[in-house]
Amino acid sequence: EFASLSIAEREAVTSCCVEAFGGTVIANISTCSVAESVRLAQHAKNVGCTGVILLPSFYFAGMGDAGVKSFLSAVLAQLPLPCYLYNFPKHTGNPISPEVYRELGEAHPEIVAG
Repeated sequence: EFASLSIAEREAVTSCCVEAFGGTVIANISTCSVAESVRLAQHAKNVGCTGVILLPSFYFAGMGDAGVKSFLSAVLAQLPLPCYLYNFPKHTGNPISPEVYRELGEAHPEIVAG
């Protein structure tokens, strides 16, 4: 699972997947750090991925709509690839509400699905 890998290991896995499967790879860039998620997204673009998957921060459970929106917006504003938002509240403790989906979708055209 991605949470047990270092950033360098995650980059290596992404590179290996692109090499094995071609450019039709969607990389999971989810971390608890905006900077690390953006770094993973840039790496994904550099090695030829077609998109990325992003979860809300999974360390600080119970961030509420404002916290979820703030974290996701900070990452989305810097993404070089289309993004699939992954709502997995049982894992993250931070659900993406329909209202937050709507607001993010209006503000960030790089979101392709959620």
